[in-house]
Parts: sequence; C-alpha cells; structure tokens
Amino acid sequence: MAAPAPAGATYTLECPQGSNEIRITQRLPNGQNHIISQSLADIRSYTNIPLQQWNRDNFIVEQQTLNFLDSVKDGLDQAARTRGILNGLNIYPRALEARNTQDNLHIYEDNLMNQVISNLSQTTWTKLHTLAANYRISVEKYLWESGLGGDNFIEHPGQAVQPGVAYDVNSTITFGSFIDPLNKPGTAWPPIGEIIHLTPSFMEGMGFGESSIEATTVVNNTYTYNMNIRCGNRCSPQAGCSLIGVDGVHNNPEYFTGNDTKNTFMNIAGHAAEKTKYMVIKEWGDKIQVIIYYMLNKINPSSVMSTCDMGVIWLYLRYVSSLVFAVCLQENFIDSSNYLIQILQQVRNRFIQL
Repeated sequence: MAAPAPAGATYTLECPQGSNEIRITQRLPNGQNHIISQSLADIRSYTNIPLQQWNRDNFIVEQQTLNFLDSVKDGLDQAARTRGILNGLNIYPRALEARNTQDNLHIYEDNLMNQVISNLSQTTWTKLHTLAANYRISVEKYLWESGLGGDNFIEHPGQAVQPGVAYDVNSTITFGSFIDPLNKPGTAWPPIGEIIHLTPSFMEGMGFGESSIEATTVVNNTYTYNMNIRCGNRCSPQAGCSLIGVDGVHNNPEYFTGNDTKNTFMNIAGHAAEKTKYMVIKEWGDKIQVIIYYMLNKINPSSVMSTCDMGVIWLYLRYVSSLVFAVCLQENFIDSSNYLIQILQQVRNRFIQL
C-alpha cells in the first residue's frame, strides 16, 4: 500500500432534505469552507413538470424513472427480462410509471431535446485542416472521454494555435473516468490527497436511496474508494452493499465490466445482492462522470468534457443551465472527410457536438 498523501481539500456534494438545491462544499485543510449552491429550478425536467411544482421530491421520482428506463435500455434484446428483474430487486420503488407501463427512455429524451433544440446551430471543417482559433474553446482543464482528441478543438488560455505545430492539451481524469472500463489517460482531479464525497442526501436525489461514495486521489492518478449501495431489497439502508478499492485496485473488478458480462450474469437465477450491485454500478458509470464534472466546473469554470456516450449527453442537457461548457465529440459519418459541430448556445452556457 502506498504511503498516505498529505491531507488536502474535501469536496462534498449534497441535496439536503427540506431544500430545493444542490450544494457543493469545498472544505480546505485550514478549516475554511467554500460553498456553492445550485437551485433545482435550474435543472431541466425530462417530464415537463411545471416550474412551480418542481421540487426535491419530484426530482427524486423523475430520476428514479430515468434510472429504471436506462437500465431497461441497457438490457438490449432482453429489455422485458431486465424490466422484470428490476421490479423484483425493487431498486427504484418510486419509478411507478416506468415499472407499470412500456414507456421507454426515448420519450423522456425527446421531451428534453425539445427544450433545447431551438438553440442548436452547427458548422463543419475538414479533417485535413485545423479548426480556426476563433472556433476553439479556451479552457484550462479538459476531460477526454471521446475518440477525437482535444488538440482538434481546444486551446489553452494564452497558447496560440500555430499551423503545423501539434497542440498541447493536458487532459484531466476524475473518479468517474477511473471506474469506466474505457477511461483515457490524464492528470487526476482532485489532486493527490484530496477527497470527493457524494453524500446520501445527494445520492437520494439521484435516485439511489441512501447510497454514498467517497473517493480519495492517490498515486499514479488512481483512487482509494468506498462505494456504499443502499437501495433495493437486498442492499437496503439496513443491509447495505459496499464496493471498496485501495490504491487503484478494485477489490471486486467484476462489477466494473461492460454490458455483455452484466447481461450474462443476469440470466443466472438468484444472487439478488450481486444483481443489485451490477445494476447500480452500471448506472453510476455515466452519472458519476457528469456529477464530478459538474463539481469541477462549478469550482473551476475553465473546464470542458468530451464524450460520444449518448447517456452522458442527455445528462449534460439536463444540467446545461448550470454548466459553462459541455462538449460531445462525434465524427460526421455522413461525410467521413468532415467533422461536425452542433452548438447549444445560451447566455452562460454552450453544448457542442463534434
């Protein structure tokens, strides 16, 4: 085991009961607290709930519904079976509408897209040319979760784009990147010795009961973590299920594999606790990427993340009113010689798809 790093800051994320806000607390080693609050009114509703009715309770119900339908979608051709397994595990007890109907996630995604589509515009450039400097995004931190590298569309403040000169983009990784089987290289945020804590009140807001996550950055851009799952019949607040990793090594690596492994295990009878962990960890993969980027962006607005994962994109669109930048990169498959950019431009925010 590596020697413990010097104590650093702790970043705590809450959604306190009795409030209608998300709260980030940056607790410094000297005991000072820096608190950033975000009203739930700034987060888009997938189900078009009127703003005057949009509160923490509705937020939880809607998030459990989305979690349920996203898990069903991941079941692919086994969607009906996955729906039955989810109902039996009772991970999302408040997703009543999704549990009792044949609704699918696309209905809710279309509702969300209709809220932002009027702000979309696009441009293209050929792969043989460098994107002009006035179209590039000037940021200090770049989270690379896509195929196309940031040297194609990012510039650091003060670093000019020069023809024929490779552009240096220092990518950033987080705990969300670390638990993704397809994570990219980069420098860890927060730095070594600092802690991310997603509290039970926040995880309840995200639809996962009284779960919690705590991760400390250690050497070699890895993490020591404790992921407490407190939802479902077999991982209830009373029983609980924990996944632990030390110095970048998963104690239970089988839970961090892709859909094929998960779907194979789901066909085995019994094992309710293990199935609950598979289901929840799969949902956490996308959401933790966005949640920690949300924290980073609130603390350092000069940051951007790229992704080709549509599940992550929909989460960005949900939170876009609070993010300065959210970026998706995707090649234009209609004309493979071009890159395509779609921009969602608002007063303080923009969503860019390449």
